[in-house]
Amino acid sequence: MEKQNRPMEPEVQHPMFAAVETSRRRATLAILLDRTAATDERELARLLAATEEGTPVADVSEEDVQTNRLDLHHKQLPVLRNSGLVDWNEGTGTVTTTDHRALTDPRFRQLLETEETGVDDVLFGLSDRRRRYLLSVLRDNWETRTAVSRSVLARRIARHETDTEEPDQSTLDEILLALTHIHLPMLATADIVRYNPESGRVAYAGNPALERVVTIFNEPDNRSVSRLVGFFGGLLTSYQEAGGGRAPRSTGRVSGETRIMGRPLELWAFIFANTLLFVMSSLLMTLSFIAYYQNPKMKSYLLSTIGFVFIVLGGLVDPVYRLIIRGEYFLNGTERLLLQSSEGVLLSIGLGLLFYAIMRHDVAHRRRMATIPWTRTSTASTNTGTTIERPVGYFPSPSAPRPTMTVFLIRFL
Repeated sequence: MEKQNRPMEPEVQHPMFAAVETSRRRATLAILLDRTAATDERELARLLAATEEGTPVADVSEEDVQTNRLDLHHKQLPVLRNSGLVDWNEGTGTVTTTDHRALTDPRFRQLLETEETGVDDVLFGLSDRRRRYLLSVLRDNWETRTAVSRSVLARRIARHETDTEEPDQSTLDEILLALTHIHLPMLATADIVRYNPESGRVAYAGNPALERVVTIFNEPDNRSVSRLVGFFGGLLTSYQEAGGGRAPRSTGRVSGETRIMGRPLELWAFIFANTLLFVMSSLLMTLSFIAYYQNPKMKSYLLSTIGFVFIVLGGLVDPVYRLIIRGEYFLNGTERLLLQSSEGVLLSIGLGLLFYAIMRHDVAHRRRMATIPWTRTSTASTNTGTTIERPVGYFPSPSAPRPTMTVFLIRFL
């Protein structure tokens, strides 16, 4: 059912949100996705009535068909066409889906078929980027069951939108006014948040419909609302870009928090790539050290330089990644600890393997040299003019001192 009493929106709604905001439009898209050819408006109206009423197609009355057709023609299809999801030919009265990338995403299909009560209000609530962000903040605090004051929420939003630690008072006043009269009342009416206008405190209400939407697009997580930007910013905006370009990333910084856009799978894929790069560079460096130790005259300097470059890249890829794709996904304490611990463990393992390989090679070299009976002789002439050769000891002597690891590294560097 269409919503009639919603507050005015402070910004233009994204066409994709409008396309999936109501159950009727979602049902229309689901019907069209099951059709391989263009569908007549009248046939679409009949199928829609059967879907909404839960009756066989043959039992749908002509009155319902005509009512639905008028609604489709004047309200639903123009919105769907504007989103780029359907191709509607008003002349022939036929409708078909486009090759829009969203229509091939199974998560999008799940959203179209969800029957959770309140999904319309949830999608309307998420249609505004400011509400998406404030929901991510409130949902962070939901874990500890704590409410947030309206002024603190306004300051968090201002820092996020202006990318400054101390936003100016006019910005704070504008955001606070919008929260007080638009965003918080709307979310409270939809039972998404609990809001007390007198005390100015607000908390996430654990809305089942929102949790259902979150579950569709992300694995359950207490910060998944913020990751919906990866859908409603990436799945939506980037789908409209020709050639599947990257979605624009929001910038900004919230004090004391590390932000990385993406789902957990993307985060751990990055960690795996960083791990692989570090391991490869460590092995390369190990080979460089061994090659140099065996024969300093070998052209191992180039190999060593390449190894150092890989080490540097391995160290830079993480901060560069953070700078490039800063977004609205907050690393909590555990995730941040895991990321930092993984990098520390990799560094320890890489250096440990490096020094172990060098020491192992050194020990093996000592043993090998100790078993080779190399002799050194000197030539001397006797009084009778005879030339003789006599051994003067082993070279190198098994007991001769070897350079220490410290000396070796200093000489190498």
